[in-house]
Amino acid sequence: MRPDLALPMRPAVLWGCVLAAGVFLPYHARAQLVGAEKVLVSVSNADETADTLHALDPEPGAIPVKLFDFTGHPRDQTGRILGLRVSADGGMIYFCSDNNYVYGPARRNVFRIASDGGWVEQITPGPSSGLWGQPGPYGLVAAKVTRPDGSAWGSCPVFLEGVGMQYSEADGSAAFPQVPRGPRWIVAYRPGSSVHDAKTVNVEPGLSVQVFLTPNSDGRANLEQPIPAGDRIYYLLWPNTIQWTDVEGIAANPVYTASGTGVGVTDVDGYDVGPATGRLAVMDYQTGCPTNRGLYLTDRDGGEARLLLDLKQDFNWGGGGEVLWSPDETRLAFKAQYGPYVYFAVVDATSGAILGSVGFADQSYTIHNARLHGWSPDGGWLLFSHWAPSQPANHMLAKVRVGGDGAIDGNSTVQLLSGAVVSSATWARLGPPASAVKGR
Repeated sequence: MRPDLALPMRPAVLWGCVLAAGVFLPYHARAQLVGAEKVLVSVSNADETADTLHALDPEPGAIPVKLFDFTGHPRDQTGRILGLRVSADGGMIYFCSDNNYVYGPARRNVFRIASDGGWVEQITPGPSSGLWGQPGPYGLVAAKVTRPDGSAWGSCPVFLEGVGMQYSEADGSAAFPQVPRGPRWIVAYRPGSSVHDAKTVNVEPGLSVQVFLTPNSDGRANLEQPIPAGDRIYYLLWPNTIQWTDVEGIAANPVYTASGTGVGVTDVDGYDVGPATGRLAVMDYQTGCPTNRGLYLTDRDGGEARLLLDLKQDFNWGGGGEVLWSPDETRLAFKAQYGPYVYFAVVDATSGAILGSVGFADQSYTIHNARLHGWSPDGGWLLFSHWAPSQPANHMLAKVRVGGDGAIDGNSTVQLLSGAVVSSATWARLGPPASAVKGR
């Protein structure tokens, strides 16, 4: 067991009463999901290249119901399902994925599906994401790919959003006829590399658009952790910028950027959006940097920033991780390193006082292999997962009780799923499936 730590209150130990785990059995009907409180869990395949999304009751022994994977997808039948969130009405499930349905400047993009998994839409990178073979009238996009010295660059992959891919000719040209009206991304890649150049073009019927592309130094980004909030979809432009777009994904609006100097990458460790107010909670901690100090709160546009919890007041705190609003926005749960151990903690959202904490007794559980996924809808439980290196049988999805005073009872741990690599999870009440807005 790890020693007692000098936290504001004595932490519980996360390794108490563990009940029977769920097992994968034949799937039940999707209709049983509507109106039900469910844990959504994305489970990875053996080589962690593709995930399958399941729903299960938040009780031990529950039978997972398959909701979605990319099997049968018209362009790419594999893809991760990460950063799971559910819309306020429960009708849509949001996530990010590296599924390559539409090629753009990001490796991972924002997706959403119906609450029963019946349809999928790609939100980013733009307004025509996921739309193939739209009706005319049409325009033409002509691209010219050049090297940094201005010479033609042949055999470069060139992707036009919503249309597809070509390789540039020896003179660097690539032409896309029959392109429907509207703005879309065009991306050229250096052969055999993720280095690219990306631009937007606006296509008008009967007209030709010329664009010049030089794949020089830009690496593909990740758009991660999508959070729907009213008419906005927030997401993390990894590693350091939180921004939002509308459902069409036309224009990104940055609201928070982590900056500073210190040890390691300057990044946003985790963030969340208040379900009622839209306030942002941002974990921004960097070792050796005097400005990136811990847990910050801002308004929905990134203004009125204040430091809620200064982790650097106690030198034992190390790197931070996920942060999650409670359903009533009175508390925040977060993950952080304290000494050699990883902890989940609950903090008062007004005073910044730590109300309760729970830590792993084994130093093999770190910031990287223990994850905090969310609150139960009633605010009485926290959902988490962990995995043990080289011990697949110890992979676990579980819940732990949070008391009315914010204390976390490590002896209340209930295992929901075992032996599976959990890529992401969330806990929500699912509503009737919403209708697709953009279609495939």
